[in-house]
Amino acid sequence: MTGQLQSSRPISLSLKGHTIIIIENIVTEKSDEPPLEQDVIALDWEGRQKCRQRMTTRARRALGLALPTGTILSPGDVLYRDAQLEVVVEGVPDKVFVLRLEGREEFGIVCYQTGNLHRPIGFQVEDSVHVVKRSE
Repeated sequence: MTGQLQSSRPISLSLKGHTIIIIENIVTEKSDEPPLEQDVIALDWEGRQKCRQRMTTRARRALGLALPTGTILSPGDVLYRDAQLEVVVEGVPDKVFVLRLEGREEFGIVCYQTGNLHRPIGFQVEDSVHVVKRSE
């Protein structure tokens, strides 16, 4: 790697003299050399679904996501990399309900009720529904 930015461009906000890193794509290229520092952005399931948001890393760096619509982040995704720094997505454990359903009618009722609660829902395999439980 040549120390050149990959898939991200830093923007300096002159108002407060801070730098915010704007992330426009997930870094997919492998690096030959490890960066001097690795920083982490910890996101839960819901946070990894948002392609436009402002965040702060563990080391207090400001990030702005401007990913293509529909992009879903996964733990281990590299958001930024240069010769000095790499920023990686870390998954935060979520509490979920796992439901195993029998028949279309039961499946429809559970999906309808979950929708009324405005809960995120995911399907992992044919016969199970994963409902994310928000901590309130």
